[in-house]
Amino acid sequence: MPINHNIKRSRLKFDLSSAEITKVLLCGQRQSFKIAGVSLRTGCDVLIEYDIQTDRGLRRATNEDTAVAGKNGAWFLVADGMGGHAAGEVASQLAASTVAELLGNEGILGPNPELVLRRIAEEANARIYEAQRRRPDCAGMGTTLTLLALSGNRYYLAHVGDSRAYVLRDGFIRQLTKDHSVIWQLFENGILSKEELSRHPKKNLVTRSIGTHPQAEIDIEEDEIRENDIFLLCSDGLTDVVSDESIRKILSDGGKSPQQLCAALVESALEAGGPDNVTSVVVRLGPIPEGKRTATQEQAHRKRDPDSR
Repeated sequence: MPINHNIKRSRLKFDLSSAEITKVLLCGQRQSFKIAGVSLRTGCDVLIEYDIQTDRGLRRATNEDTAVAGKNGAWFLVADGMGGHAAGEVASQLAASTVAELLGNEGILGPNPELVLRRIAEEANARIYEAQRRRPDCAGMGTTLTLLALSGNRYYLAHVGDSRAYVLRDGFIRQLTKDHSVIWQLFENGILSKEELSRHPKKNLVTRSIGTHPQAEIDIEEDEIRENDIFLLCSDGLTDVVSDESIRKILSDGGKSPQQLCAALVESALEAGGPDNVTSVVVRLGPIPEGKRTATQEQAHRKRDPDSR
């Protein structure tokens, strides 16, 4: 099931020129922002709808989360900065701008997508590490990085830190990433249940991040996509206060658009106290509406659904 990426409509145009990158990344300094889009790409048979929403939360003075998407819905990123003062914002924005520069609008991954994503994450790490060495006010800064790229009939994830990626498929939700944190190690060793993670006093201690050390260890995952998959990328400002089951219930509401799903997720975090910046990126894959399909897409659709002839 190849993917279709041409933008059909969008509230905020992404051409990811340097001016547009600045516009998007500076949004992270405001209390909240929203970005929505629908993507169609010639020769493919999946419609991509997506939405990005972030909020400062109720207890933080700034928003250190950054979220961005490629113009054609080919890739999506969440980065949650750390480092105190403005350093967290600098780190997450530098990670996002590096991905935008190197991956580009189309997110063309070539014959070795895993290697491409790894090299991009390594470059983001190198740039952030060098920036903190040059700027004493940013010493120790770093960021999580969760990057989803869609190519052909597969998805690819590059991941570092405790932001998360999920997929909702056939009514079941699955976490695609591991948290690189002290408490996740306790969970994997059977010492803590998943429900106990968000209440643990060491929940904010990450074991891996982008930019804090000269090298970063990066997880790469890949698998097939399916029609009606819903992907969620989010910062821990969501998952610390909203359970996986609550997230599943929200994403399972098929009558809501990605914009409404994103809004419901962010609102759930705020209703739970909003102790941290909260960011959600919802990406929904669906069938291309009748009348919008190319001849190749129509042939593939009829092969899957003979009753539509």
